[in-house]
Amino acid sequence: MFTKNENITLRVAEPYDADIIFRWENNMEIWRVSDTIVPFSRHQIEQFLLNNNDLVSEKPRVMPKKL
Repeated sequence: MFTKNENITLRVAEPYDADIIFRWENNMEIWRVSDTIVPFSRHQIEQFLLNNNDLVSEKPRVMPKKL
């Protein structure tokens, strides 16, 4: 799934993104904005991606009815 405007294109993270996500999540310089307090293992990142833990898949697919 992609979301796109004229400046940015977003997509769901895939298992092949594990290396870059591992580097981002373990960059101690940005922990203060991500609330990270301990490093993640590569295995943890891979499991997160393999289990399809993304915000897009967690959203309901049906619009709620108006009250």
